[in-house]
Order: sequence, then structure tokens, then C-alpha cells
Amino acid sequence: MARTIKPAHIRRAELLDVAQRLFFTRGYEATSVNKILAAVKLSKGAFYHHFRSKEELLDALVERATDGAVDYLERLNSTVGVSAMDKVNAFFRATRTVRADHADTVKVMLKALYEPSNYYMRRAIEERTLVRSGPGLARLIAEGAANGEFLSSNPPLLAELLLKLNAEVNGDVGAAMRPGGPDRGALDLRMLGYADAMRRLLGTHESVTLCGKDFLNIVLDQSSSAPAQATAAAG
Repeated sequence: MARTIKPAHIRRAELLDVAQRLFFTRGYEATSVNKILAAVKLSKGAFYHHFRSKEELLDALVERATDGAVDYLERLNSTVGVSAMDKVNAFFRATRTVRADHADTVKVMLKALYEPSNYYMRRAIEERTLVRSGPGLARLIAEGAANGEFLSSNPPLLAELLLKLNAEVNGDVGAAMRPGGPDRGALDLRMLGYADAMRRLLGTHESVTLCGKDFLNIVLDQSSSAPAQATAAAG
């Protein structure tokens, strides 16, 4: 049977899809180029036509994973008639919006991402997020500072701090998904602490949200409402 020749962009996307699945199920360190090739049924020559190494493939995966956030920040920055605080909240809320039909996939990916075997991949995502999302978030913060919503003399630094805070939130949620992790009550208290820290960093009295209880209910398989929410109220 003749081998099917696919367009380069389709073959590249297939490599990324298969690599992502293997990284999440087996771990980044345990997934070799040979295992990726066996799963996608390609030769090494075909692989190296698209990527020079497994590390370069990971960079492409991270780039693809952060595209949505970058695009959304661009839309938020061009939106008029909405407060900067609402835009910032919308951005962080969007990072944890889960459609019902994607819930199982998100849970598997989030849990896998915070396994020790995926430390390198997780750090790559966090670092690339700072580079790609930082400027757009800084523009939102600068807008809020200019109209008196926020107290910030250094929006780029504040954007970096908020994104790092957001990564810590993800880490806590990932830990709560593993056996022996923090229980829901302890996790809710930490979410409140993170949201309060965000409010203080921005210098605002408005309510801010990093992680809503609906998201936690989905990823932790809990349908009942917890007493605390990851929202810091004014005060």
C-alpha cells in the first residue's frame, strides 16, 4: 500500500497532538522521540523535517498552548466601555473556563501537568506564558493605572507577578487532584489568599477573581458548593 502523503502543516499538527498525548500520559522525560514516531508511524527523517529535537517540539507545543491567551488579551485590550478591572478578571477567568464536554480532558491534562515527571514541561509553559501574555496584561494594568482603577507605577512587573501568582494557583489545584493533596476547605482558603494578594498588588478595592468555585467543582469532581470562594471582596 502506498504511503499517504499529507501536507506539511497537517503532519506537523499530528506530531504535536501525539506528543502532547504521550507527554501527559507517560510524562515528558519518559517520552522519547522514538516513542512519538512509533505512535504516529513516521520515520526519524520525517520528524526532523519538522523539529530539530524533542525540546523544539515542546517549544512548539507551548507556543500553541499559549496562542489562545495572547489572542484573548488582544481582544480585551481593544474592547471599549469595559473597566480595566473587569478585563483583568475576564482574562484570568478565561484561563479556567471549562466546557462540560471538555471537562474530562482538562482534568487529565491538569493532573498530569503537575506530576513530578512533567516538571520541565510545566516550567516551559509558565516561562513562555510570562513572555507571551505579560505584555498584553501589562497594557490592561497600565490602562487601569491611567484611569485611577489601579495603583501601579510598573505595569510590566505587576503583570509578571500576577502571572506567577496564577501559576501558583494552578499548582495548588494540581496538588489537590493528587492523593494526599490539600482538602477542599484548605484549597478554598488558599484561593481566597491568592485573590486578596492580587487585589492588594493592584491597589484596588474591587472584587478580584483568580479561580472560581465552579472550576474547582469540575476538576475536583465536587458538585456541592463550598463555603468559601476564590474571590476577594472589597474591604
